[in-house]
Amino acid sequence: MTVDKILVIVVLVLSVVFVVAAINGYAKDRDMRTTKDNSIQDWKTQAEAGVVALKAEQEVNKDLQSQVAKHIAETATLTEQLKTAKGETDTANTQAKEQKTANENLVKQLTDVRGDLAGLKTDIKTLTDSLGSTKVENSGLREKVAALETERNAAVDGLAKANKELETLKKDTIPALQKKLDDLIRTGGVSTGMTTAGLQLDCAITDVRRGDGYALVSLDKGKKDGLDLNVKLFVWNSAEGYKGKVTIVEIHDNTAVARVDYEEPKIEIRKGDTASVLNL
Repeated sequence: MTVDKILVIVVLVLSVVFVVAAINGYAKDRDMRTTKDNSIQDWKTQAEAGVVALKAEQEVNKDLQSQVAKHIAETATLTEQLKTAKGETDTANTQAKEQKTANENLVKQLTDVRGDLAGLKTDIKTLTDSLGSTKVENSGLREKVAALETERNAAVDGLAKANKELETLKKDTIPALQKKLDDLIRTGGVSTGMTTAGLQLDCAITDVRRGDGYALVSLDKGKKDGLDLNVKLFVWNSAEGYKGKVTIVEIHDNTAVARVDYEEPKIEIRKGDTASVLNL
């Protein structure tokens, strides 16, 4: 009996302990479920908040992606503009170098021009100084020109007179002289120094000098032979006949210089020809 009672008591005690343990376990399990439910609810709430935040982040990302795409496009544009600007800068640098070279050349030219101007100033001063002298010389030249004009007028008058005499000579004197020359040549009567009815004095031409529009001859007879200034002589030789006419313009004792007044066409007066004094 005693053992049975002890066993019953032990069973009761163990049952109580088991019940208490079960109650405690149930309480703990309920608390754990509550805590778990609360945790799940919290996680759900957090998950929903996370989804909302994720959606917001996605929107932000979309905006950021749009902005990034925009920035990439702007960067590409800026890169092209930078390339263009770099090309323009290179071109500007090249032009600047060329301009610098051109400026240096201009500076050099300007230096040369200044040197030339200095020389011109010196030349101008020299010319100014010379101008005063030139004015004085011009005054003298005007007087000389006036004198030359007077001489020219006299020469024109003399030429007109000479042309008139030449016409007379061609018309009357030359044919007569040519006939006499032909007669003398035919009879062998022409010689230096001969005296006939048509020839008073013969001179040999020793030199002929020609210039611009004039000719002078030197004669081997002079004042001692009866020649004088303005004496006229006709020129001839035995082979060509009559060749022209001269007038003495310079006289010496034994020589004279005569101006050629007329020459037959295509027949020049030469050294060795004879000049004879007219005495018709």
